[in-house]
Amino acid sequence: MHSSRGCRVDHAIAQLAGRQHELVELAQLRALGLTPRQIDYRLEIGRLHRRYRTVYVVGSPGLSLEGERLAAMLAAGPGAVLSHAAACHHWRLLRRQPTGLDVTVPTSGGRAQQGFRVHRHPTLRPPDTTTRLGIPVVRPARAILDLAQTARRDITIQAIDEAHVQRLARGPHLHTQVAAYPKHPGAKALREILRTHVGGSLLTDTDLEDLFLEICRTHGLPQPATQHRIGRLTVDFAFPASRIAIETDGGKYHGTPAAVRRDHRRDSYLIRMGWQVLRFSDEQIEYQPQIVAATILAAFRPPAPAR
Repeated sequence: MHSSRGCRVDHAIAQLAGRQHELVELAQLRALGLTPRQIDYRLEIGRLHRRYRTVYVVGSPGLSLEGERLAAMLAAGPGAVLSHAAACHHWRLLRRQPTGLDVTVPTSGGRAQQGFRVHRHPTLRPPDTTTRLGIPVVRPARAILDLAQTARRDITIQAIDEAHVQRLARGPHLHTQVAAYPKHPGAKALREILRTHVGGSLLTDTDLEDLFLEICRTHGLPQPATQHRIGRLTVDFAFPASRIAIETDGGKYHGTPAAVRRDHRRDSYLIRMGWQVLRFSDEQIEYQPQIVAATILAAFRPPAPAR
């Protein structure tokens, strides 16, 4: 088993696993020329670890979140895609990782196994699927339609709002999904939500304040003033001693042309008042706290002298 051919095969397995979150399928091992006995040997010595019946982890048995999700896709069979709450979390439409793992297959088959649920939708259209981070997944609008089947109304609204803010799926996309899949188990619930709810920001002003203050505490920034008055305006946060104003784009429709023009007017006014303005999206505050903190720290430093 330690022959030069065996080493070449193990190298090929490692390369393959490196592209697949440390996973390989049984069919791939057979395509590399491994016999059942040779696969069993690698299991015995710890080079392979069985995750599902036809899916193996290469090297360490531990898997990342993405690895766990891809393992389920591979185990479910051809055409399987991540869906429902897991897909929404994968697209960062939900902050909390769901407890379950849902897989949709575009056939009447699909292999359900312990560790994930299989939903069979033969009408699933290829344009509604894609690959993200190396994992087959339904697109955001379809993920929200799936989510409406199993989640509470407020959770579905949360995903709708975040998809709106990230410009991944907005009202027209969601209406198109409902029209394309009128018999989908989530269509009725999503249709009812869309009658009264318009996508906005996932994060409330309170959410943003809590997250921003946590960034300041974690990264050694001074305690900012909240809802600070500057002339005729009130800014979300401020460091008055350094005359730095922080504006957070959450809770409103900051992506609309009217909102962009309003934000430009606010920034111009604050600059004329002698303040430096930093503007962060709610996505940055939630998912990129290091960048937010580094930007603020840079603003505290005096400008370098001109050469």
